[in-house]
Amino acid sequence: MSRGDRAFVCALGVTAAVQLGLFLYYLSQSLVFGLFYDMADWLLQYAKYASDGDLFGFLWSPHFDDRVATTRLVLLADIKLFGGVSYPFVAASLACIVLVATALLNTIRTTGAQGVPAAIASFLIVMFLFNPALGVACSVPVYDNYPHVIGLTVVALHFFDDSSGSGSVAFFRRVLALLAGIAAGLASAAGLLIWPILIWAAWRGRLSGRWIGATAVIGCGYVVLYLHDDPLFGHAASLADSGALLSANNLRIIVAYFLRYMGLPWSHDPSLQVPAEAIGAVLTMLIVALTIRRGFVEPPGGLRERVVLGLLAFILGTAILASVGRINLVDPNWRISPPIKYAIFLSVGHATVAAASLPWLCRWWEQIRWRSAARAVCLLAGGLLIVQQIGMGETAAAKAASINASIAKFMAGQADNYMPSILHMNGGFANRAREFMRTAQIYDFRR
Repeated sequence: MSRGDRAFVCALGVTAAVQLGLFLYYLSQSLVFGLFYDMADWLLQYAKYASDGDLFGFLWSPHFDDRVATTRLVLLADIKLFGGVSYPFVAASLACIVLVATALLNTIRTTGAQGVPAAIASFLIVMFLFNPALGVACSVPVYDNYPHVIGLTVVALHFFDDSSGSGSVAFFRRVLALLAGIAAGLASAAGLLIWPILIWAAWRGRLSGRWIGATAVIGCGYVVLYLHDDPLFGHAASLADSGALLSANNLRIIVAYFLRYMGLPWSHDPSLQVPAEAIGAVLTMLIVALTIRRGFVEPPGGLRERVVLGLLAFILGTAILASVGRINLVDPNWRISPPIKYAIFLSVGHATVAAASLPWLCRWWEQIRWRSAARAVCLLAGGLLIVQQIGMGETAAAKAASINASIAKFMAGQADNYMPSILHMNGGFANRAREFMRTAQIYDFRR
């Protein structure tokens, strides 16, 4: 490696370190605890469990469209072990993100690629993954199921070995992968997407027919069990009229929602929706092309293929589910804007594309005439992502401060016009949860 290359790699390292430092700083500044949104419902579910002792019912019962056993387990640990401090939510979410980062960086190592191209790919993974949108998912407990489902999806993909693995170790790794797939659904209904991906991985990895069949049976059985008595079936009512679903206006809304979902986090800003939709379209075409070429046409690629293509397929699946299942097909004037909380999936998608780009980076780097341009583009992209980190981080910190101030007023018994938008006031959810907190002496009422 030349002196110029070493200086460039060092600059990448410094830029990535700055990004990580800003990520942790803004995460600390955007912490939102207390009764924000769904926390009230979870506390009332915990109160029911504390009364009847039905742990299975507490963990398995649906929360709107999802089963959030992983979040409720963190809540249980937070209350039982710490009396309610909320920091276990942050720790669990960060641990899941570290798992994702480790898995993606490991795909770089397994290729045997070294030098500047590997450094660039690793740099992009860190820069794309540790951003404010992902920080919000870690700093607000009601969003923590998204890091959980991504982390468990990565675990399932990483340990589902191909036919090159043999013996008892490979067997237990695959069993662990299947258990992680089950757990992914207990973080979010989006976790059910892992099952067709694991079936593909079993076929692509040339596992025996028994493993392919077992994966299919377990996956299908689990999905049926999961959806039994789950409100997710309620979406079928809105989709029952296929004529309404396939009308030109609704198809336009679905496509727009999909592109804006794929264009997160930039599409959340109305002034950036057009370029964000273009980014979403390009990202979609890239994922589809990568999946077809590397997942079906080219020879099997082992761990790297399984993790990278599996994650990309998972991200694309969440976009499809959100576009069809979450959009209001009745009101044509509904504002088409996917929630910023979904941006965590796209952050992982961008980092995964960076991991997938390593072969291209290696080929480009071989062209000496392109090296100076490549260095400039990488450093410019790093600078822009740091600027984005600061801008979005400041916005998130200000929003968190406002939310925390309103929650503090509510806990003190004061009124605030902003409260109905951040607390579940309907049906007295927030009031009953606050009273339970007072009675149980947890969170704000700890001894």
